[in-house]
Amino acid sequence: ILNPNETPTDITLSGANLNKSIKNNTFIAKVKSIDADLTDIHLHTFTTSSTISNDNAAFVLRNDSLFSSETYNFVQKGEYVITIKTDDGKFNGIFQKDITILNPNFKATDITLSGANLNKSIKNNTFIAKVKSIDADLTDIHLHTFTTSSTISNDNAAFVLRNDSLFSSETYNFVQKGEYIITIKTDDGKFNGIFQKDITILNPNETPTDILLENLKLREGNLPNTFIAILKSTDLDVEDKHIYTFVNGEGSADNQDFTIKGDSLFSNITFDFESKKLYSIRLKTNDSRFNGTFEKVIILDILDYTPSKVDADNIISPTPPDGINDVWVIRNIQDFPNSKLSIFNEAGILVYSTTKYENNWDGTSNGSELPSSTYYYVLSSVEGDFTGFISIIRR
Repeated sequence: ILNPNETPTDITLSGANLNKSIKNNTFIAKVKSIDADLTDIHLHTFTTSSTISNDNAAFVLRNDSLFSSETYNFVQKGEYVITIKTDDGKFNGIFQKDITILNPNFKATDITLSGANLNKSIKNNTFIAKVKSIDADLTDIHLHTFTTSSTISNDNAAFVLRNDSLFSSETYNFVQKGEYIITIKTDDGKFNGIFQKDITILNPNETPTDILLENLKLREGNLPNTFIAILKSTDLDVEDKHIYTFVNGEGSADNQDFTIKGDSLFSNITFDFESKKLYSIRLKTNDSRFNGTFEKVIILDILDYTPSKVDADNIISPTPPDGINDVWVIRNIQDFPNSKLSIFNEAGILVYSTTKYENNWDGTSNGSELPSSTYYYVLSSVEGDFTGFISIIRR
């Protein structure tokens, strides 16, 4: 009377060594037969299947171990199916099974926003960006959802996710709020396939596009440290504050002849149209943000100016001093740089002389008051000599 044989009921793979890319002759797994006759020794072999076309040729069986017989890549082929037969060497002791070796899952390692549509002011229901998961499993389809963050308080409520696209869910302005932080979770629908990330959407910076000169005042005869113009940047970020500097490069030949104070340009020299008509400077504006600089070469054209007369009163009344006509003022003295002023009495005697007159003659000569009388002046400049009369009136 023989021991009735129990046929094997299953075949399993254990200790699976599965990677995305597997080289030839790599150990894959242990093959085990499930059999109520625990002492049975099983012979495992490949066999054909009545239902499928299998991938037996990609593997080799050595005793109870499965090895690769070629180099293959799970990224290119999602699964391999093998058909194994087990035989315990006894009556009715054969069992076979189709076994699927699945692509081992790699979860996403990053979440990015691409094609970002960021403006200073964004209205409700505006497309913001495409959401993409970075995953070694190129064929995986990811579900993106908002989630809470363990480290920050996020702004998820300001946005909405529709499939793989991010939209605004309210009207907001980057001028009022510099950045928005969202927390997105991606799930590839497989084992251990979840990844999440806090993403900061920064205020997009608009680079300055031009440098302008406003209230330009540039003519020959201007003294050093004379105001030339206000510097202004053209920038869509209207709230930006700009820093102006000179920079070297093409067009910077005359930078040293000017000075920048804040947002104002001043002269360092006195300009003479007859000796030089054009000055070239190279300016840079910086809004102190990412990619926030712009440079421009500016050509300054000196205005040829020839004064036609001396603009001054013809009397002074220095005594008693009352703040009215106490000194002789030439209102357009800036038009006569490097000039010389000479004043003579009725006898033609020189009583006062100075260069670069500063509107301070009070009717004296060498510290002594001159009497009330009419005096003759000569203002000598590069434009010629300008003459006239001054009356001193003392009360």
